[in-house]
Amino acid sequence: MFRREHSRIPKGMRAALVLLALSGPAAHAQISSVKESEFDRGCDTTIDLRTPGEAMEHVGVRDQTSEAHCYAEVAAQMVDAWRFTHGDTHYAHQTSGYALALEASLNLFETGISRPDGTVSGGDVCRAVTSARNTGSCDRRAVLEHLIEGRIDRTVDILRGYYDEYHAWRDSRSATLAGIEAMTRGGASPGQEIACQLYTEILDRRIDSELRPSLDAILQLLDEENPLDYLQGMMTQACQAPHVIRLSRLPSCTNLPTLSASMANGAVARSLQSQRQPVAISYCSSVLSGGRGTETGAYGLLPAIARVPLPSCYPHVSLVIGQRRNPTTRRCQFLVRNSWGDSCLGTGPASGRSSAQYSSDWQCEGGNIWVDADVLSQNISFVGTLGR
Repeated sequence: MFRREHSRIPKGMRAALVLLALSGPAAHAQISSVKESEFDRGCDTTIDLRTPGEAMEHVGVRDQTSEAHCYAEVAAQMVDAWRFTHGDTHYAHQTSGYALALEASLNLFETGISRPDGTVSGGDVCRAVTSARNTGSCDRRAVLEHLIEGRIDRTVDILRGYYDEYHAWRDSRSATLAGIEAMTRGGASPGQEIACQLYTEILDRRIDSELRPSLDAILQLLDEENPLDYLQGMMTQACQAPHVIRLSRLPSCTNLPTLSASMANGAVARSLQSQRQPVAISYCSSVLSGGRGTETGAYGLLPAIARVPLPSCYPHVSLVIGQRRNPTTRRCQFLVRNSWGDSCLGTGPASGRSSAQYSSDWQCEGGNIWVDADVLSQNISFVGTLGR
């Protein structure tokens, strides 16, 4: 997700805007007054960036599992789409979204913004793109993000379990005495035993030696104060040549706050048509399951200022990678590339719900969903694009 910050406006005015945003469907209906015909303009040209020769031809669908780093998976796909349309033919090298999420989250600490929960949840697409510009694109195959059961969330849970166990021991009153006693008798301390257990678990997964940290490295990483430093060291230690592609020419990324549904629709359509690159959107994922009946006006009367989402919004970040006129309804539609895997019956981890089956109002094509442009635009708060 994109980070949300209040604009510099007087407190009294901000309070009034918040009240307007919370005042119910009547207020939200005001921003849906744009005639549907306005959303259909320029839609007669079909664009599908998945087709041969287009930017997303070689970019695969992502599955963020229950890790809320959708923003970084979106950034990784934007990076790869740009690479593959600018002379890079290493199609098997797909940028790791989780590596970008770790790097972008750690950069928040350096700028004085903390993440006390030690997670990569809820970040900014452009911040993740900037991380790619600075550190390069790390091949997903070199990152231990699918170590456990092929899932990012299970891998993070297991690794964090060892980290938490180690710190519970280290921070206990008896830790120092236990360590001294172990060294005196020539044995391993409880902390060393935890490191050995983790090392053994990684060995049991038959990971290539160049991708896994050594036992000494694991012991040092477990001692890190910041759990994100630990996770980055454990999962991305192989993010160096030949597994990294430098991106010094990658354009900068821009986030555009949208003041209306018409503005959101125009920004997405113009970028698709002029740049033929994927467009990032921050929006309400409830659109995907709610269909045309989704309550409109996700962020209140003035979304770029008020920043008050409806309780049913479930903020999410995805890509728009195409547009068309629906052959049956004749409505203009955008093609949304989601990050919940390639199943059309997938769950929505970013939504906080146990199930997020896509609405029958939309056409799902393996993790890509055709959504009516008017409904989607009324629920977009930010549009993110790469420069030329």
